[in-house]
Amino acid sequence: MTKEIVLIHGAFAGPWCMQDYAALLRDRGWTVHVPALRYHDGDPKADPDPGLTDTSVMDYTNDIADFVQGLDRKPVILGHAIAGVVA
Repeated sequence: MTKEIVLIHGAFAGPWCMQDYAALLRDRGWTVHVPALRYHDGDPKADPDPGLTDTSVMDYTNDIADFVQGLDRKPVILGHAIAGVVA
């Protein structure tokens, strides 16, 4: 079984919300990837990026698919909230 995982955060969040899970998995020997969804990589205290209004779940799905295809091994994919649909 693979020990590589992609953690996908939910809407109006960012990779920062997966830090505790990532640390827990890394401590157990996993290779952890925590990409930012499109327009979700800024300051969590800032107003949402206006680009969100024109971005669909399919856009996020395609972005994550491209990310995963760039990895050396097939990972486990875990999504939180709306990212469960993306996963």
